[in-house]
Amino acid sequence: MAFLIVFGIMVLVGAVLALLGFLKVRRIRGPRQTIESVKETRTALTPGHDKAQPRKLTGPDGSSADYAPADPTGW
Repeated sequence: MAFLIVFGIMVLVGAVLALLGFLKVRRIRGPRQTIESVKETRTALTPGHDKAQPRKLTGPDGSSADYAPADPTGW
């Protein structure tokens, strides 16, 4: 009879631990930064991505009328 009591306690402890583990794993989210960088890499490695419309540069005051940065490298 004692083995049934011990077996029941072990099943109960196992169920509680399984529930706690499940709840902890459920909160894990995917690696968001890695996913974002892979998307950027895929876009950069796509043939013809450099033929996209050039971005219009804006001046320090927010105007976009033929603004040319002082540094030709664009930094």
